Amino acid sequence: MPTNESIEVERKYAAPARTGVPPLQEAAGVARAERRRTVRLDAQYFDTEDLDLAAHRITLRRRTGGGDAGWHLKLPASKESRREIQMPLSPAADGVPAELLDYVRAIVRDRPLVPAVRLQTRRTRHELFNAAGILLAELADDRVSATSELDGVEPQEWREWEVELQEGGPQIFEAVEPMLREAGAEADAGPSKLARALGDRRPSASAPDELPGHPDVEDLVSAYLRQETDRLKSHDYGVRVHEHDAIHQMRVAARRLRTVLSTYRSLLAEGRSDELRTELKALADALGTARDSEVMRDRLADLIERQPDDLVWGPVAERVADELTRRYESGHENALAFLSSQRYFRLLDALDALPGELVETDLSHADAAEHITDLIARDWRRLRRTVRAADAAPDEEREVLLHEVRKAAKRLRYATESASAVLGKQGKQLAKAASAITDILGDHNDSMITQGVIAELAAQAQERGESTFTYGRIQGWEAARADISNEAYLDALRDVDALRYPGWKRARPKQA
Repeated sequence: MPTNESIEVERKYAAPARTGVPPLQEAAGVARAERRRTVRLDAQYFDTEDLDLAAHRITLRRRTGGGDAGWHLKLPASKESRREIQMPLSPAADGVPAELLDYVRAIVRDRPLVPAVRLQTRRTRHELFNAAGILLAELADDRVSATSELDGVEPQEWREWEVELQEGGPQIFEAVEPMLREAGAEADAGPSKLARALGDRRPSASAPDELPGHPDVEDLVSAYLRQETDRLKSHDYGVRVHEHDAIHQMRVAARRLRTVLSTYRSLLAEGRSDELRTELKALADALGTARDSEVMRDRLADLIERQPDDLVWGPVAERVADELTRRYESGHENALAFLSSQRYFRLLDALDALPGELVETDLSHADAAEHITDLIARDWRRLRRTVRAADAAPDEEREVLLHEVRKAAKRLRYATESASAVLGKQGKQLAKAASAITDILGDHNDSMITQGVIAELAAQAQERGESTFTYGRIQGWEAARADISNEAYLDALRDVDALRYPGWKRARPKQA
């Protein structure tokens, strides 16, 4: 089903019941204002019983009447703008279109959407043009009647003016607002008609966490858990619709959450950290095949593109694209199956609730700047132990242990980033150094996997009677790339050593 997407930039005003719209053609930059005929709009808004969409400043409606009848989903984009996705009208009995549900699945999960509020509106549009005939903005004069079957939502009637930019810039707001105020309007009547209609049932929108001037450990951990949970959920839609890099970013958020759950496990009930880390790993694993195929496809396409035309023998590029696209699509199906499972939805429920589950310990209300380095030091020492083990291992075991080094470096990086608000410059330097190790070893790991994929593709080509010359050539290029990444790894280790914990640890005042 086709969709239409746009960004709304608008301001709303509570308008007096009997006052006429002021002569907006007199506003600066406006040459004429044209009044259009009044239309009747009938909109049914949908939400979960707990109004999860409203809590995220999201509205989902099915509207008849006017020139844009259909399904409308509005998502917050900034303070004065919203992203609107429209779909053609379909029978109400068919339910919310699946394409729209994909946008909000990480919020509504498996909870059913039910009719929340019905808004009936008499709308008269006033279009504002400049001297060149360009439509700058539109003022909608709306008289609204709201009813609901939800408990605690009383019928309401009100009038509002809504100024929405078309081809004009934000200066139009500044030009018309004084005239609207003089006519008796009051700005900021609410973020949406739905929010006003809900009255006391309107859920409080969660505000971004702002750390106090001297945060304690619990402040820091709670804020980071919310931040990374929101980040994970923000990539849910992108994964569903093949958005570039969404799978990777969702996995990164999952890894960050796993790290903070490990580093600060003492703030959670016994066993809770391991339980959630297991579920987050299951999510990352479900995304893994699609992500690996995505990386390999791009990596091999780049290698083939670098080859001179006369050294590409046979349909190498086509074979690589076909095989890795097949693997990606299979992996993506597995990812979607997980993202549609109750296991995933319950994980999101648990992550949402987690900041409120932190237990009281001696560490909870300790000054974060004084105590957080003690926790992160464990991750630094873990990395050094893993590096030493990899250095001492025979060649046949070293690749496995380098993967463990990469995981330890990720853990140190994410733990340090979680405390960036209190660690200052030295903490940022350590996170950057650990990040360099993860990037280098990540590239090394991708290179080793790519070499295995090239060998598989070469074997397939040989079975088909095709030349394997180019496969051998790009295999050599990839092996050389792996050797280069190994040298870079040794350089990055020296940077981490320069930030060894005893010199990095914050000095504490002596006890009197």
